[in-house]
Amino acid sequence: MPRLNDKYEAGLVGDMKTATRRVHSISDALVNSKLVVALTSKELYGKALACFWPVFDAIERKLQFHLDVPEIRPFGNLLDCMRRSERMQEDLDYYLGPKWYERAYQSVSLQKYLQHLDRVESQDPALLLVYSFHMHMAICAGGSIIRRMVRKALELPPSVGTRTFEFDRDGSYLSSLKRDYKAAMNQLGETRGSQFAKTAVEESTTLFKLNNSVVNDFRITSYEVVRGMMIGFAQAVCNLCSFISMPYTAYAMIAAVAACVMAVAAVQGSSGGSDMFTIALLIMVGSTLGFAGVGAWFVWKHWQSLPQG
Repeated sequence: MPRLNDKYEAGLVGDMKTATRRVHSISDALVNSKLVVALTSKELYGKALACFWPVFDAIERKLQFHLDVPEIRPFGNLLDCMRRSERMQEDLDYYLGPKWYERAYQSVSLQKYLQHLDRVESQDPALLLVYSFHMHMAICAGGSIIRRMVRKALELPPSVGTRTFEFDRDGSYLSSLKRDYKAAMNQLGETRGSQFAKTAVEESTTLFKLNNSVVNDFRITSYEVVRGMMIGFAQAVCNLCSFISMPYTAYAMIAAVAACVMAVAAVQGSSGGSDMFTIALLIMVGSTLGFAGVGAWFVWKHWQSLPQG
């Protein structure tokens, strides 16, 4: 007898997962690359979160409006448990201020996303469940990990800034919620038949492509990229310094500065100048070489001091 999870993955949910595997991987890579920089600033992270608030809000409002549709009605309780837009608003009020929506930038990709949701609603409101499933299940599945990352990176005070990823209960409750949502989607696929299932799979692929476009359109300035790189590198340097004694730390700093000066001077001398990104990269490379050299020397000196034979 197959396990319940095997049964769920074999139905509509399994078909959607298989069809979107490649584009989903691209989506994960895009999000992770932007998140690394976004998590260096509360305001920048808030702007990133604001990109998807209109999407969640539109999906949830539309499904609430069509709750009397026979295929959508069984999802009523699940949709209530999964609702995120109000919680996202709380986070955005914290990061961007109470009037954040008046200043929020809607990219061309986001506008196209919302227009597509309008078309889906007019074509078949039940297809909106595909969008709810993917978007809400992503938070349900990975929300606890992202919540810990955000809280640590931004050093948030208790009970603020991560409401988007919080549920009334965790653990077995979330597992049950995900299991029930998968079962309901598979039942929807069986009820509506193969043509609906085919369209649902197509919309799943479209969803990830739309998500990727929104993430791509979230512009991070060169200053913000450099700032993020330098903060991350500074943290790594501090961690390294905690493992070696003060004299060797001083030697490492001197070596790092010397390597940076030589690297920047060499590039500027050969090209007549360099942009901020290149200089920051050279600083990190030069510092890494400086610290690596002194680190190797430290290890060698320590090895020499050990009793021989």
